[in-house]
Amino acid sequence: MDELIKIVLIAVAVCVSITLAVVPIFADENTFISIYSSGCENCPTIYELIEYDNSNQEVSGEFIVIDNATVKTKFQNENWRAWYNHFYTNSTIIFVEPVTDDIWGWMGKTRNIMIVPFFQLDYSNEIINGTTTHIENRVVSNNCHDAKISATWNNGTSAWRHILNDTITYFSHNCDVAHTIVNSTITTHWEIKKPSMTPYKWVHDYGDKFVTMADWCYDKYPCPEYYWDLAWGNTVLNWYNDGLIDHNTFDILLTWLEEHDIIDEYPYHEDRD
Repeated sequence: MDELIKIVLIAVAVCVSITLAVVPIFADENTFISIYSSGCENCPTIYELIEYDNSNQEVSGEFIVIDNATVKTKFQNENWRAWYNHFYTNSTIIFVEPVTDDIWGWMGKTRNIMIVPFFQLDYSNEIINGTTTHIENRVVSNNCHDAKISATWNNGTSAWRHILNDTITYFSHNCDVAHTIVNSTITTHWEIKKPSMTPYKWVHDYGDKFVTMADWCYDKYPCPEYYWDLAWGNTVLNWYNDGLIDHNTFDILLTWLEEHDIIDEYPYHEDRD
């Protein structure tokens, strides 16, 4: 009889081991999302975001008012994830401004949305068929874990609620593009004009603007290599000096910079023509 019991216990242990090997211990089908506001001028307050919080406040902290300001108390249950996975299935649990002793550890366990001022980034430096692209309003990490969204559109009108609602849906569907309507990639069409004049003679005959090597070096000894203030301008100057762009192209750049009050003098460059 004892031998039979041992065999049964061994069989159960093997089954449990196989189950744990196939199903991860922390596997669940719930989505956990944290929402934060950066506190910018047009960003929502925690009071405006409370409606999004569907967490159990006895587990995840309560909203209370202190000195006429709404704040969130700390998490009451360190095993919050196991608690939610026990009572919820296929659900999206949203925490607004959660407060914990280990915020970075917390953010690693949830998907995070930060509401920030309007932003534009990742401008393409390449014009393709007269267009460039850039990102604005929302940027999402490649692993669908973190997102920053704009509080306003580029005209200053409020955008956070529309983008937040969309991002919650997007996160809840594991960043499936079929579940978002926010287009963060903006295409700009540029009118490409050819210059009406060849700027070479105009640039080089404009004596009070042009800086020669002698002008640059007269009070410097030993004379250093010439660099102008614009770091990217110096890169273009190096392109010219290395023969990667022709003289006329470089002078077109100088003309545009002077016309837009970006520079008030022209850097010395060798005349290769």
